[in-house]
Amino acid sequence: MADKSGQHHLKALLLALLIAVALFVLVFAMAKYFPLSAFLQAVVAAAVTFVPMFLVARAFVSASSSRKQATEMNSGLFRENNEIKTANTSLAEKNQTLADECRLATEQKDYFQKCINLAGTFIVVINPDLTISLANRRACQILSSGESEIIGRNWIENFVPEPVRDEANAHLGKLLASEPGAEREWTGMVLNRDGIERIIKWRNTVLRSDGRVIGILSIGEDITETIQNNAQSQQISEKNARSGRINSISSFAGGIARLFTDTLNLVNQKTGALLQDLDTPAQEQNSGDMRANVVAIADAVAESKNVVYNLSMIARQESGAVPLSLNDVVKSFMDSPSFLEMQHSSPNIEFNTELAPDLLAMTGSMEQLVHALENLGAYAIRTMPEGGQVTIATANFYAGEDVVKYEVIPSGEYAVLWVVISKKGFTENQMENLFEPFYGNTGRDQAGKNELLLPTVFGIVKAHKGYVHVKADAGETGVEFVLCFPVARREAEITQPAEGLPGGTESILVVDDNEMQRSLARRLLGKLGYKVSVAVNGRHALEQMGSGGASPFDIMLLDMVMEEDFDGLDTYREITKRFPRQKCIIVSGYAQSERSQEAGHLGAGKFLAKPYTLDSLAYAVRSELDRI
Repeated sequence: MADKSGQHHLKALLLALLIAVALFVLVFAMAKYFPLSAFLQAVVAAAVTFVPMFLVARAFVSASSSRKQATEMNSGLFRENNEIKTANTSLAEKNQTLADECRLATEQKDYFQKCINLAGTFIVVINPDLTISLANRRACQILSSGESEIIGRNWIENFVPEPVRDEANAHLGKLLASEPGAEREWTGMVLNRDGIERIIKWRNTVLRSDGRVIGILSIGEDITETIQNNAQSQQISEKNARSGRINSISSFAGGIARLFTDTLNLVNQKTGALLQDLDTPAQEQNSGDMRANVVAIADAVAESKNVVYNLSMIARQESGAVPLSLNDVVKSFMDSPSFLEMQHSSPNIEFNTELAPDLLAMTGSMEQLVHALENLGAYAIRTMPEGGQVTIATANFYAGEDVVKYEVIPSGEYAVLWVVISKKGFTENQMENLFEPFYGNTGRDQAGKNELLLPTVFGIVKAHKGYVHVKADAGETGVEFVLCFPVARREAEITQPAEGLPGGTESILVVDDNEMQRSLARRLLGKLGYKVSVAVNGRHALEQMGSGGASPFDIMLLDMVMEEDFDGLDTYREITKRFPRQKCIIVSGYAQSERSQEAGHLGAGKFLAKPYTLDSLAYAVRSELDRI
């Protein structure tokens, strides 16, 4: 546009020049034929000269202005063109960024879906219209439906039992409406495609975008089995709470012991010095009375020291790590001066012992464990002034799973100390409070009175990482105190060399689903010289046995209690189909059952009870290998 305007101005300039020249020539021609005065000639000449010049100047100025406008227009168009290019570049970059973000969002969504599929919890996203927009694999499993059968369907109408739909709808409605006080956690029911109801504990989070509610993320835990076993769980909780209460009292007792020990030791020292002074001839005035008083003080101090010792035993957290046998503890107690004093002061109390010959070793303090027996003996004498019997026994005990007793006893191997007192008539309330310090000293039934005797026993057992069980038999037994101490297998093996025990070089397959028991059997059998392989369950054993030719193992050590759907009997039954003459020893932490007896009918040999010792294992294996 600017170039065309300049061309028009140039044409106008040339035209003006031509007109000026023509007028000039015309004026001179007329002056030749029409003579004029000098003044008129001058005026005409000036007009002819200056009018074209004015027109030329005007055209020049106009052309310059047009060129300037054209330049400015070109500059503006150039800037606009650059801005358009910049905008196009920016738009292309934004489009690429948006495409990258969309791809990343898709990848993140896929990754998120994979992650929530790995979760062991029930996860769904519920839209404001109560339809489902997301469900993980666990949700599909619990609802017995595929993902496509869940997505888009109404949660309340399809997956909540009818009797609780109103309640569930109310919970979700309050969350979606962001009502104050809306519950984010509750327990509810879901209904799967097969019509089976499950109990789910929900934790809910409201999802928002730009302040607008777009859904609810619901994460649920299937607690159906937990609720069904609620009674046992409650029992365990109460027993753990009781144990914790006694442990808290133990901390208090430790502070009392530290507070009074120094003072009582000083009083004891001064009393001994005074007794020595009274023995000299110089002390004759009322010496008998003084001695009686001093002896009474000495007895009181000795009793106080015993109380302090009991308190320190309650509070002590460590017992020492010396290998010992509970049988030796019982023998030391029966030979102690305190036991002789018991027999002298209470001849109507009869003490008996029943010690297991193959008791497994433990670690601990002989002094503390003997003191525990002293306190149990003193408690028996105090609660049976009319006389009675006290039986002290030892045994090995194996818990294949946690055992709920007075305390929860974890699975494992234990050396057990039984003290049975023939005292009858204990109430349930007394049994619950037996290990509380000073129980029974404020007007309650004296049958429960124990001062610090039983709390000290409890503290000593805890210092040995052990567990306590107590029960009262309404029949003839009386009260049983069962102290369970973890077995120290390493120490047991050290104190029980393999020399003199029967061994061999045959191959043995150990089948047990408990890693500790597999490791123990491998170690003990290896010590006897055997070549040992292990299997973690019955199916693994079948894989190792193979299916052709002769059996790869001379004998099996087979745990009876394993997987519910494939235990020891199932395993041995399948193995005898392949190898009818396969030798086998059945082991179990439980009494011999019908299934273990059936395994015996199929050809299994000895039954070996857990926990077994190196001796019992050696003789059982050798005997079965040598059996024809």
